[in-house]
Amino acid sequence: MPAASIERLADTFWEGFGRPAPPRDLEPHLARLTGLFVVPLPNPRRDDVRDWLRGAGVAVPFAGGDKEFIGFLVAYRSRAAIFVDSTLPPDLRRVVVAHEFAHYLAEYEAPRQRVVRRLGPSLLPVLDGDRPLAPSEEWAGMLAGVAIGVHTHGLQREYTPAGGPDLPPAEQAANDLALELLAPRRCVRADFPDAAPTPEGVQNVLESKYGLPAAWASGYAVTVATGLARPKSFGAMFGL
Repeated sequence: MPAASIERLADTFWEGFGRPAPPRDLEPHLARLTGLFVVPLPNPRRDDVRDWLRGAGVAVPFAGGDKEFIGFLVAYRSRAAIFVDSTLPPDLRRVVVAHEFAHYLAEYEAPRQRVVRRLGPSLLPVLDGDRPLAPSEEWAGMLAGVAIGVHTHGLQREYTPAGGPDLPPAEQAANDLALELLAPRRCVRADFPDAAPTPEGVQNVLESKYGLPAAWASGYAVTVATGLARPKSFGAMFGL
């Protein structure tokens, strides 16, 4: 996902909450959104998620399983629940919630809203998986990349944000958006007005001020520091 789109999604979200000072914690703000819930569960599995939803009177058709996750997203019929491992330390819990919320925004909510804006609410039953697209509705191209029916995503305990080139694009986009939500690049850059910092210096600020775990701060620090690096002057390039 382009950096401009990531910044726009994050900005649009924070516009409604006044852009709080760091460290930003999404949970209190997500609790104010209609139809979105954050549910702490110890060592959640798909079976636990499904059982919790059933206990809440919500029948969501998705398969169970006994693998443990630290974060799990279920989005269906314009509603969503983010399940987070309640045993996590606060800094990791913040970023896990942000990561799952990023999947919700980028893969579910934003594409659905785009379709509804362009084609109208009559397409919602199609998006919800309640009916197929009628032959007269020549919108197949518009629905490319839009989640149909139940959308789930689980963040496994062994997940590492610095996945390298093998990291799927959707995971990289969720990482980028989660970090932009918690530590916007322009805010981090404003902490270094007079000098181009080292990645180590940026990482220290990301951990101490923005509350990011070291594993998540390290790669992001390199990205931010690279963006802050001052280009050499013409003379310096030639040793003048």
